[in-house]
Amino acid sequence: MKISKILNDELRLRKSKNQRYSMRSFARFLGIDSTALSRILNEERLPSPRTSLKILKAMDLWTPDNTARLKANAKNLRSRHRDLLMNSFENDLFETLFEAHHIYVLTSLCLNGLSKSRLISHLSKNCGISEVRFKQVTEDLKAIGAIIEEDRKLKVVYKNKSTIPLPFTSEKRKKLQQEFLALASEAIDNFSMEERDNSTLTVAISRQDLPKIRKVLRESHIKINRISESRKVRDAVYNICLAAYPVLK
Repeated sequence: MKISKILNDELRLRKSKNQRYSMRSFARFLGIDSTALSRILNEERLPSPRTSLKILKAMDLWTPDNTARLKANAKNLRSRHRDLLMNSFENDLFETLFEAHHIYVLTSLCLNGLSKSRLISHLSKNCGISEVRFKQVTEDLKAIGAIIEEDRKLKVVYKNKSTIPLPFTSEKRKKLQQEFLALASEAIDNFSMEERDNSTLTVAISRQDLPKIRKVLRESHIKINRISESRKVRDAVYNICLAAYPVLK
């Protein structure tokens, strides 16, 4: 039993009977938030057992047997998602802690052959991270288990990271997105084409296909992370920006 399929089938059925029937109306019927429903429908989020139970009861599908199967299926899916190299930051950690400095330090610690002093020197020159700031950031990363210290060496637990594509943007997230886009713009002047890649695609789309496009972008993150993780030796940190936004609407 796949909860997203059940919901998509039911929503299509309701829309076939009433073209004005909206996702918000469906969310109200189910007793859940419309944003959460959208992410569940697009398989961007796995509902918790509590939310799944609420959905099943609202649709009169609840039985002890199918609820047990649903919980087991959700557990398996969550395990598979953890194994993917998407390695996205949990939203609560991102919103309360992460800034560009945390991402720079975390990824830079994956580089090979750099002593701590050389690493701090590079971070200071390229990212404006002083030795004091480096210590603060590494303590933050230790506190959430992103890195550990073994034999006086920092070891990365979370490696390549992607920010979760959410249907909202907080001020903190906006700031980080703007910073990365500004760096991408500066790179056009500062680096040769041998060291960078820039391309854009402008197309006319159906808004109904935007979830599919977002899925393609997320899959790109996974593929790029797989390429990176296939190498034991890494000698550079790259920021890869993927953006989709309306030009005309």
